Amino acid sequence: RDDQLNWWWDGIARSHAALGQYEEAAAAYRRGASLDEGGALNVSQIVNLGWMQIDFGRPEDALKTLAAFDDPKRKGSPFGEMQVRLARGCARALAGRPAEAAADLAYITAHDKDAPGARTILLLCMNDMDGAASALVERLRDPERRVDALVDGGHVAVDPLGDVED
Repeated sequence: RDDQLNWWWDGIARSHAALGQYEEAAAAYRRGASLDEGGALNVSQIVNLGWMQIDFGRPEDALKTLAAFDDPKRKGSPFGEMQVRLARGCARALAGRPAEAAADLAYITAHDKDAPGARTILLLCMNDMDGAASALVERLRDPERRVDALVDGGHVAVDPLGDVED
């Protein structure tokens, strides 16, 4: 139970978000985020709250939420760090901070193997359709990454804010 309670709150938050209930969703994500995750400070529900805020058109709120990662004690896996950079980069782009979003893009590009679809998503957030298409084509040309690119591509096209644990 203790290992999954943060994910229970995550499910409650997603339900509220799907119903358009921003405040209730944010409160549920915050409840989940207040719980440890794998014996460390929570990462997933904070990132998911940031994405929900982006989805509701509140990139400045997302940036405030994601500022929790300024604390060096709040660290995730390499994949988790990519999700932080991706959400923050999208929030920065949507908040009209392209230079700051470019810094996140540089990190994501340098660490592409940790979350291969992240670069495409961030480029979409930055409204760089040519760059996003190029990043996707690059993955499609690689036989080792082709299937994942096709699966990710469909997921992103339908729900760019999908489960960050995928």
